[in-house]
Parts: sequence; structure tokens; C-alpha cells
Amino acid sequence: MAPAHPRGRMVTINGLMIVAGQMLAFAINALLDALIHDPQVWRLMLGVAMDRHRSRSGSAGDGHHHGELLRALDP
Repeated sequence: MAPAHPRGRMVTINGLMIVAGQMLAFAINALLDALIHDPQVWRLMLGVAMDRHRSRSGSAGDGHHHGELLRALDP
């Protein structure tokens, strides 16, 4: 186990990175909302997040899942 001081620093940096990521996501979503004047813009935001998750999890397949994703999010 790491000594108390470096361990405390790592925990603090981890917490700050989590909050910074959440703040960055909020800022990007706010920017998208300002640029795309559509009450359904949340679907685009959710689609981008789901797409990033799929590509990181290795289940992106042949790259033709974007149409499926957009159809699933279409009202």
C-alpha cells in the first residue's frame, strides 16, 4: 500500500478528474444546445455518449451501427 501522503494525492487527483470530466461534458452539451436550436438535441448528446461507449467496449463491429443508433433515438 502506498504511504498516506501520495495515496491522498492520488485520491484527490482522481476526484478532481471525475468532476472535471463531468464539467467538460456539461459544457459541451451546453454548447451543442446553443448551436443546435432543437428541443430534441438531447438525443444527439445521448447518441454520441452511447457511440463512444460502444467503440471503447469493442462492440463497434463493422462501423455500420450509426444508422441503428440514430433510428433507435428517432422519436
